[in-house]
Amino acid sequence: MELDFGGQVTNYECVVEKSTNVENAGDSVTNSDTNSEGVGGRTIDLPLSVDDPEDEVAPLTLSAGRPKEPRATKKVKARKGIEETKVLAHQLTSLDGCIFVAALHTAHQAQTVGQNRGGVAEIFVVDPVYLGFKVEAERKRMIDTELQILSKGASGRVVFSPVNIQVDVAHWCGAIVDFRSCSIWIYDPKQKVDYIDEVEDIMKSSVVPLIDPAFVFDFKYSSAWLQKDGYNCGVFIVKWFETYLKVAMHTVPEENRSALTPQQISDKDIEKCRYEMFETVCLDIFES
Repeated sequence: MELDFGGQVTNYECVVEKSTNVENAGDSVTNSDTNSEGVGGRTIDLPLSVDDPEDEVAPLTLSAGRPKEPRATKKVKARKGIEETKVLAHQLTSLDGCIFVAALHTAHQAQTVGQNRGGVAEIFVVDPVYLGFKVEAERKRMIDTELQILSKGASGRVVFSPVNIQVDVAHWCGAIVDFRSCSIWIYDPKQKVDYIDEVEDIMKSSVVPLIDPAFVFDFKYSSAWLQKDGYNCGVFIVKWFETYLKVAMHTVPEENRSALTPQQISDKDIEKCRYEMFETVCLDIFES
């Protein structure tokens, strides 16, 4: 299997089962990439190095007021707070709830732009929790929702599905159902064939049967960016979704989209995306 935008294409006929009204279901939380450094018990050493004599930590003396912290102590506390926030961000961005909220935020930002420019008209995100439902009828009902985002297809619709797989370790991949081009794009940040095969199997069993039979989809495989660490898979797929939407919003269906993502992505961009995901989730928690 060639992992590029012109890669293998598999024709797949779709069978539809219409959904009923959606009911609320509780979310579960699954940690991803637990084999990685930076998640699950990572420790950070913060040696105190005092180069400036004025920064030396003076002994605290009793006084009528609260003793004033020396500048060196404040610096260490500030550094420690930053590092602890980074660790928390690493942990949060591997949770299914964080992936879902961040993807929803990305879809919301892109929605208005797409409508104004004649590109993507509707953008939806599948909650990854529902892909794991064992009862078939409930799984179909929750994925398709009362809006029937798959069973009543529309030519200007894009549906993003974060997929958590367990081939050897917990890992995030992404799939995009694009009704405009009748394509189902699959992206694995690790670019492993067995990971991609697992995602394709999940899509064929849980998502494709819901799609309006008037649309016949091809599977395509995006190489995008290669993840070199063990904890940023969730960040990579949200960034991939964001980039896909930016391209799709500026193209009409018949145009060629052979290069949907840049060849390289910098560590700075990944850090920025992770911070934005962390910020989005925190704001969502505070506002709820």
